[in-house]
Amino acid sequence: MKRVLVVIIATVFPVCLFAGQLPSYQKFCAQLKNIPGWQAEKCEGMNMTGTPVGEMASATRSYDKGSKHIDVSVFCGMQAMGYWAPFASNMQVDSSEGFVKITTVNGFPVGIQHSKEDKTGGVIVCLDKKAGQHKAVFVVNYEGMGWKEALGIAKKFDWKAMEKLFK
Repeated sequence: MKRVLVVIIATVFPVCLFAGQLPSYQKFCAQLKNIPGWQAEKCEGMNMTGTPVGEMASATRSYDKGSKHIDVSVFCGMQAMGYWAPFASNMQVDSSEGFVKITTVNGFPVGIQHSKEDKTGGVIVCLDKKAGQHKAVFVVNYEGMGWKEALGIAKKFDWKAMEKLFK
């Protein structure tokens, strides 16, 4: 009976991690550095254990420059899977209103969602992809700019250093 329960849990909750496996949110915050020319808020984060879907951790920092705004985050656990879900199937969409696309940047899978009219969207970098799971992502949600500028800002952060937090 115990083996059956273990198999069911492993099948239903494939991203479950044992408590203490994820880095602390403070390590994520250390990666969300200042961006020259931008006003930055204090980084906020949390670690959660004991949830039905396993351990989760996140950190977020907001930046402003004139009418432009970005929220930069690192998520791991079930939250990361949710952010990566629109890109997991490799489906790409382009319309008069916006687009969704997936590409590779510096060896990392990157999903981009952009609304053309109001110049908002998100750049999502997959940091930890194992066995079809996307357990960690770096996210830049942006307002008041084009997707290329947002991607350029995302590239100012050290994705490899973030990736190492999950090794």
